[in-house]
Amino acid sequence: MSETLTPAIEWVEGLKPIGEPGKEHSRLMGHVRILGVDFDVNAEQVVDVEEEDGIIQESVADVSFVDNIQDFCDGAGETVMINDKEYLLAITPYTV
Repeated sequence: MSETLTPAIEWVEGLKPIGEPGKEHSRLMGHVRILGVDFDVNAEQVVDVEEEDGIIQESVADVSFVDNIQDFCDGAGETVMINDKEYLLAITPYTV
């Protein structure tokens, strides 16, 4: 039987707006620590767009990581609601 690991996630810095002027809340960034290792938390505001192949997520931000995530996941990802806006989250290695 395999053991399930549920490590504590410590928020070192909460999500703060980092989007371009006029769209500050289109991108958010925070910092978490999992098992003593630091990670960036990136949140990008998205809207659903229907295309011939199905529904895709389109970023509200001008600079976007959404296409990379959709390519990696082979489609749209689960989102979270923050202040009545839909965001795609990505946890990536911490950058200094």
